[in-house]
Amino acid sequence: MNENLENLAIKAKQGDKHALESIVRAIQHRIFGLALKMLYHPQDAEDAVQEILIRIITNLGSFAHKSSFDTWALKVASNHLMGVRKKRAAYWFTFERRQAAIVQDPPDAPSLDYDEAEQELIVKEMRLACMQGLLQCLDWEHRIVYILGETMGIPGPEGAAILDIKPAAFRKRLSRAREKIREFLSVNCDLYEKGNPCNCLTQGTLAMQNGLMDLKALSFADQGPGRDGQSSLEDSLKALEHLTREAAIMRCQADCQAPRDFVRAIRRMLDSEKFQELKTLN
Repeated sequence: MNENLENLAIKAKQGDKHALESIVRAIQHRIFGLALKMLYHPQDAEDAVQEILIRIITNLGSFAHKSSFDTWALKVASNHLMGVRKKRAAYWFTFERRQAAIVQDPPDAPSLDYDEAEQELIVKEMRLACMQGLLQCLDWEHRIVYILGETMGIPGPEGAAILDIKPAAFRKRLSRAREKIREFLSVNCDLYEKGNPCNCLTQGTLAMQNGLMDLKALSFADQGPGRDGQSSLEDSLKALEHLTREAAIMRCQADCQAPRDFVRAIRRMLDSEKFQELKTLN
């Protein structure tokens, strides 16, 4: 994929709009996944992706082919997302608050009945919301390192280059973030350790009963893997040691899909009279 993107970048810099659209189509889902994990809310992530794609397009001339295009694009995205934190108030999320929100000793059986399809949606929404919430418990520096290194599987040297930090610093932050996530999962998550109090279906059903979840207005279930992905996760966890279960659980939403195709919006921008002015300003 990287070689393709680099060739497309050359064509795009020469004015090939089709190459530019192909670049957007190739990277939009990966960038949306990064933005969603950093910002939590899908709408915030969607807004950020459009801004990031515009930055990538208008700064395409600065891509010097010294790294893969994918690395360069993630660097642009990471710089933008790290800048967002200055505009945002402190979030509610902390590991302590997340743990306190888990209903201990929940009822044995839900008082409301849901069919199998509804239960699958409840589990999926609860699982993805929980993983998103855990990421928000990390500070911004550790969160972006964890997302790049753990959930996206980017090697340390490449991750360090994306964030403009030394590889040793990247490894240290990733190790600390892993430890915090693993510590939380080990005493709370039923996926990590059978019998732990936080079971996706039970907690999700209680959230439904308390009006905290609505099957007609789900935030995350449309962004993550389907039922097959959930089943394979549960099956694979049984064979994993505790050390690697944390990574498997947190990667369950690695392949996020952008809720819309950004190519059309970018095409409108390219066709607008303001595009040349935008390029000049950037």
